[in-house]
Amino acid sequence: MVYYGDEVGMYGADDPSDRKPMIWADLPPNDDPNERIERDVLDHYRRVIAIRNSYPCLQTGAFRTLESRDDMGIYAFCRSLNDESVVVVFNNSDKAHRLDLPSPWADGTRVDRADDSKAFEIVEPKDAAMRATVRPTGKHKSSLKVEQGRLHGCMIEPRSSAVFVKS
Repeated sequence: MVYYGDEVGMYGADDPSDRKPMIWADLPPNDDPNERIERDVLDHYRRVIAIRNSYPCLQTGAFRTLESRDDMGIYAFCRSLNDESVVVVFNNSDKAHRLDLPSPWADGTRVDRADDSKAFEIVEPKDAAMRATVRPTGKHKSSLKVEQGRLHGCMIEPRSSAVFVKS
């Protein structure tokens, strides 16, 4: 769930100031110079929303937990619809983890990270009624491959996530 302002790095306070008025890029300056659009936060939200728009299974697909490791701060799930599957992994720990996860794809399948800006670019729609999506850049070769029913070598940095899709 995204509350308004989260996508630009706004923060709230206690009642009665739970949420301040939205920070709009075209209406500066703000009263407090520390209240500004956090570009990296906005870029992150734009990317994950574009990923969701690109894969219908993330919106309506069947949900299955792949890995849940409280001791490592790891949670991974898969969403599948028809022949499309996406794997999402969260690392809520202070340590990087290299994981071998159960795979929804057949052995030999190459897998990419849709959240990697080198591998996938955001495509802005030409029509205002459409939504942004992602597409492979063609500049990045996948190093992940499904073997023995598992996705091997998924590197997840601390306090981060990854979105894996079939190449």
